[in-house]
Amino acid sequence: MNRKERTHKIAIGALLHDIGKILQRAGIKPDFADMQEFAVWRNLQNQPAYEHAANTASFITKHLPDLWQDQGYDNVLNFAGRHHNPSSSLEWVIAEAYRLSSGMDRDQEGPSPSDASSIPLEPVLARVFSTSQVTHFYKVKPFSMDRDTLFPVKNGGVSRQDYQDIYVLLLKGTQAIMEGYKKVSGQNQSCALEWLVLAVQSLLERLAWCIPAATTVSPRDVSLYDHSRSSAAIASCIAYYDQSETDENFVRDRKDPRFALTCIDISGIQAYLHALKSEGARRSLTGRSFYVQLLQDALATEVLKMFDLPPVCCIYQGGGKVWLLLPKAVLDDLQKWIDEVDASVWSDTGGLLSVSFGYSILSGNDFILQHGGQGGTNFGKHWTKALQNLRSNRLQRMATLDYKRIFGTRNAGHTACEQCYGETSHDTGQCDHCKKTEEIGRRLGQVLVFRGSSGAQLPCTTLSKIALPPPLGTGTSYALVQDSSLQSDTGIFLDTHLQEFKEWANHLQNGRVLVYWPVATTPPVVFENLANRNPSVPMLAVLRVDVDNLGKVFEQGLPPQHQTLSRLSALSRSLRDFFCGYVPNNIMSKWGEDVHIVFSGGDDVFIVGAFYRIPEVANFLRSELCAYACDNPSLTMSAGIEVQKPNSPILLTARRALDAEQEAKQFRPQKNAVCLFGTPLSWEELVRAGALCNILVKGTTDDPSKDFGLSVFAPQNIPTVPHHSLPRSILGVLGSIAVLYKVRARVPRIQAINSHRYLWVTAYSLSRHAEQKREAKSFLDYLKNEILSGSAPPGEVRPLIEFLDVVVEWAFLLTRA
Repeated sequence: MNRKERTHKIAIGALLHDIGKILQRAGIKPDFADMQEFAVWRNLQNQPAYEHAANTASFITKHLPDLWQDQGYDNVLNFAGRHHNPSSSLEWVIAEAYRLSSGMDRDQEGPSPSDASSIPLEPVLARVFSTSQVTHFYKVKPFSMDRDTLFPVKNGGVSRQDYQDIYVLLLKGTQAIMEGYKKVSGQNQSCALEWLVLAVQSLLERLAWCIPAATTVSPRDVSLYDHSRSSAAIASCIAYYDQSETDENFVRDRKDPRFALTCIDISGIQAYLHALKSEGARRSLTGRSFYVQLLQDALATEVLKMFDLPPVCCIYQGGGKVWLLLPKAVLDDLQKWIDEVDASVWSDTGGLLSVSFGYSILSGNDFILQHGGQGGTNFGKHWTKALQNLRSNRLQRMATLDYKRIFGTRNAGHTACEQCYGETSHDTGQCDHCKKTEEIGRRLGQVLVFRGSSGAQLPCTTLSKIALPPPLGTGTSYALVQDSSLQSDTGIFLDTHLQEFKEWANHLQNGRVLVYWPVATTPPVVFENLANRNPSVPMLAVLRVDVDNLGKVFEQGLPPQHQTLSRLSALSRSLRDFFCGYVPNNIMSKWGEDVHIVFSGGDDVFIVGAFYRIPEVANFLRSELCAYACDNPSLTMSAGIEVQKPNSPILLTARRALDAEQEAKQFRPQKNAVCLFGTPLSWEELVRAGALCNILVKGTTDDPSKDFGLSVFAPQNIPTVPHHSLPRSILGVLGSIAVLYKVRARVPRIQAINSHRYLWVTAYSLSRHAEQKREAKSFLDYLKNEILSGSAPPGEVRPLIEFLDVVVEWAFLLTRA
């Protein structure tokens, strides 16, 4: 076999090696012949061990015949079925990869449970920086962005019937793979193996994402999908070397430093998104965001194609980073290629984006537990080392760049680009890059992204071909296509919206493998239209959200013995599913007319919308992340909200929102805060401020049907008021009190007597209003007492006076005429 055939077939075998566990837990028995050949007979009672291996062989024999028939002894059936009982060098590749992966994840082997089908998968997010017993578990259901499926449930359980339902879908999926593979092989043999790897991986992602890889271990937080994918990545890197076909000792050598954990990084994303004029932002912001995420996929795809490696070697992509497990032998060539890509991307984006990479060299021993399971693995250290190497390379990058490229003169255009700050000679007034990203932005929506080999025939429903700067784009081409009219087209398509299993299988059997690629693809909007959705005067807001201490979560969040390839990739995938998939889908379904998602990926969210919705959206993100992470207090987020008139430069507002986010992170040591109107708040304070704002807005307006975006901030243990029972002047009074309090911090000691003036104004003004507005007396007395006492309820809420200015300004902007 040539290298590409070898690595891809090994990858398929590794992906399928534990598929028999689904059958076993569904109560399906393997054929006796397969028991004799693939199970291990080694105990005194002459009973077979590893029955799931025989089930794997039975399943492949019956349902995936094209993967082994007429292919000699070295075929996928033997690769997958003999992973516990290998007899050839290539079979040992998967056996070794499986053992390395098992050594990572299965450090506390226990007795086999009486019913493995009743044991659920634990969420890895619940275990970050936590020693508490896990009380939430995943249901066994096909992968979906539906909250009931995606979120772990408390004290949830699974049953044999759940596995039988999954098995039915597994049969439908494999049948679709076989039908689609025949069509792809007949049309384009060169991409058939890559198509097949992606089809099998996609099937496992949809069905095995919630199934524990092993039920005899603790913790049970590694899914069958993540374990199989990790095994496939390790196996592919071993199979890259030609010795893997003939030398069993080479395959089993765990001292040889043959692996490279690699991180490719796109830096300068914030500067790239913000380097637009105000008018340009309205037309190209969404397209630029999508372009960055397309660069991520292109980097991963081109690297793997260049070295004949299968897609399973891409561990994760998101947030401007691509993590790969590669053979050490490719690093020199990769370095040269990255330098070329960096120069090209630098030129294409006017020096705003750059590409660099870092790596750490591993041996097989670095994947397994040291010192009897007590010392942990070295893999977590290598994750950190790869990031350190990346940072070092990024800092040194300028020293290696060509002087003329940075400081030399270039042919300038005769006019400034109307969208960015560059120059152009085009009569259209746009530079090439802005023209490209604007075209992308106009086409986004309910689309698929075609990813084919360079020069491949594009689908007949192509909306727009996307040109990437060479050497990106030399081996892969991309195009936006309409999903609804695909008929005879085959190939690889990136699915940004996770189609239902039935539609996915229909595409598959017609030769189209839909790879889940969660990217926000909302079409561009007119920002003035969003601002006009505000219930009072038009006001636009920008929300920036970011997970706190994400680097520490990956580097230190799990104990050393649990810092493994599959767990860290599962952690990345969990965050990807939430921020890239669940968040865009649910925000657009709830508030699609009021907000626009510019970017949502990795752990970062950038949203523009009508002001009255943005605090509600921010609180939704925070509460949903808490629920998704099983109320783990170690996984938190911080946010910044900036509010401006719609004719203000949107990118200036976005930069201020980013500054507000940083101010929220610096508010207190544990971070976990939000900054609104320049005032940092804990999330509990935001909820309380919203509840008080809710009452003030209700009391100062007379339209009970108008939506002010405050329904989520329902008052609790606070007296309410009837509609139109408060004079609008109450907002001015409260605003004066807030200003007096803020000024007191700057009053010289000699004027200390005046520093408590806000107390006198509070006592007099609110008492007088309470006498005049008897129907609102309870609420006004409550406000007065809260401000005067300076007390606060238990929890992380400061005295009301500390954030009274936020309450007043919030209510004012919702009710201003």
